[in-house]
Amino acid sequence: MKSWLSRIPEQVYVFFIFFLFFALNLTSNFSGPHDSMGYLNDIEKARDLFPAHHLLYHYTSFQLFHLLRHVLPVQPYYILEIIDSFWGCLGLATVFLIFRRRMGMTRVESFTGTAVVAFSFGMWFYCSNIEVYMPPLFFLLCGLYLCCKDQFGIRDAVMLTLVHCLAVLYHQSNVLFTPIVLWKFWDARKKIPFLRTIVAYGISSFILVAGIYFLIGWYGDAHNSPKEFYTWLRGYTLEPDYWFPLNFKTLLKALVGWGHAFFGGHFIFRVGFLQNFMTRLFYYHSLDDEAYLVRNLSYTWSLILVALTLLVCLIMLALLVRVIRHGRWLLRERHRMLIPPLMFLIIYSCFFFFWMPENLEFWIPQAGVWWSK
Repeated sequence: MKSWLSRIPEQVYVFFIFFLFFALNLTSNFSGPHDSMGYLNDIEKARDLFPAHHLLYHYTSFQLFHLLRHVLPVQPYYILEIIDSFWGCLGLATVFLIFRRRMGMTRVESFTGTAVVAFSFGMWFYCSNIEVYMPPLFFLLCGLYLCCKDQFGIRDAVMLTLVHCLAVLYHQSNVLFTPIVLWKFWDARKKIPFLRTIVAYGISSFILVAGIYFLIGWYGDAHNSPKEFYTWLRGYTLEPDYWFPLNFKTLLKALVGWGHAFFGGHFIFRVGFLQNFMTRLFYYHSLDDEAYLVRNLSYTWSLILVALTLLVCLIMLALLVRVIRHGRWLLRERHRMLIPPLMFLIIYSCFFFFWMPENLEFWIPQAGVWWSK
């Protein structure tokens, strides 16, 4: 028995430990992620299964939902939350592998680092709720895991192409990962044919991603005129309210979104001047849910939590300074471990600085990558 258990890969244990935790913390309150009720109704009733921004999420969740509802005697929303927990825990198992195999940490260090990622607010919240972000996050983490590999071969290039395509099909914004893939092919040019790999990557990605988008949008969803197809494909990007200009207020909103991915932060709504500041900054959002959640929290405890949050931020800043001080050595000795996550942080953060910067879900990947550094 002991010999059989010892053959089970470590990441499988990591997956089940966190899956059990999230499965015991599922929610029946959807006021936080306001899209969750809409997603639940659409998937349950087979409506709008192919929104362009996250093309495959609804359809695959629909299939899994109608399979599992015959097995799990629970409320429909719990089934969808369990599916999201499954994807999220696959991502956490991948984080563990990055720590363990790419960074050479011990088992305890790797699990502790993974737990920090898991218990960051954004990851915790969306692993126990209904939203679209866990499947693409898993494929992005797989992509980073491959990009950080020293001995990168043809088979790895094929796998990287596949997981990137799936990341894009599960969320359109992940075309942003393309420069990281191209860098990896260039970095591994002594082990793989660079130009041939680039061409194969481009053709394969076009056929798989563009082909599926065209088939689903033009034929499956009946957007069968150039104008209709273009409008469907662009979706929210055609609406000016989602884009923000380059100014100080946008910076503040991005910092709030970034910070919210690390910390829940609801306790600030019990501190008068902070609540007033947030209300003025996000005048176009209703913040009643946040204030209601902490209505019984004492003022003293809210100040203690604010102080602890500031302390953690200072520790994070100190760790960042330490990384910067050793930056030259890291670039020389561990550039394959450093450059892909660094590129990821820069590219994704720059884009989401301008696209709905206050939304924490767009900062969850950056938060996970930040902790891994």
